[in-house]
Amino acid sequence: MLKTENISRNLSKDLEKANDESDKWKRRIESVKEERDKLLTKLKEKPEPQIIYRDREPETEPEPRREDPRTARPAYQSSSADIAAGNGESNEEYWAAVLREKQRLKLR
Repeated sequence: MLKTENISRNLSKDLEKANDESDKWKRRIESVKEERDKLLTKLKEKPEPQIIYRDREPETEPEPRREDPRTARPAYQSSSADIAAGNGESNEEYWAAVLREKQRLKLR
């Protein structure tokens, strides 16, 4: 009988030890879950990262294209199509615009 009591005590100690270890791992899992949740919250609050190039100059606004003054059409000059559309201008103004357009095209 002494042997069975001894075995029973050893088994009880082993079972208690296993339960303690199980509880320890459960607490560890809970702490890891909490840490994960905190990090996920922090990650969601973090702004989007910006890419910074060390070797490249920062991009600037492109300069407006300058047109060659010889080929650019002045703002006051209307095309012959505009005049032909019937903007209420006389026949002389139409032909003057046509001649100006022709001269401008020859200069190109």
